[in-house]
Amino acid sequence: MRTRDIKCDRKGVFMDLNKLYRKLEAYENSAYEGGVGCDWLSEIGEKYKFYVKECEENNIAPTFEGWVTYVDKLARRFFEITMTINFTKK
Repeated sequence: MRTRDIKCDRKGVFMDLNKLYRKLEAYENSAYEGGVGCDWLSEIGEKYKFYVKECEENNIAPTFEGWVTYVDKLARRFFEITMTINFTKK
């Protein structure tokens, strides 16, 4: 089975992994275009650890769906901050 054919199911919600890959790739490309690609990759790796810890502290199981939501929120905050910083440097 090819990766793009795999779907994760949680309470009837399906996540197309190819769609997720494209989303993550777009976030990464945007970060590199803004000159903060390495920062983005570091941030996303570090935040995964915090996501798992937050789930543990709230006594809930980390889920794939939850991580995707967390990444989307992270991306919004990350790009707001980095674009503001990059804009003020110019």
